[in-house]
Amino acid sequence: MSKIKITEDELNQLINAKTVKNNIVNEFGQISIIELELAERKKRAESLYIKAVENEYNISKSLQDKYGQGTVDISTGTFIPSA
Repeated sequence: MSKIKITEDELNQLINAKTVKNNIVNEFGQISIIELELAERKKRAESLYIKAVENEYNISKSLQDKYGQGTVDISTGTFIPSA
């Protein structure tokens, strides 16, 4: 079977189509990497959040042990005992 040369325009269209497809495949790869990084950031944030909640609880418990039941007005730094 003999070879048939395609036109320059057809070749350029084919090259362009492959380039677009390759760029999209590359984009999917980058998105996957970003998703992995985001998942790792989420794990770190969850861990930090748990530590922050525990810290807040410990501070509240310490204040309750010292001052009894009540609330603290953070804007004034005033303890308000429960009735």
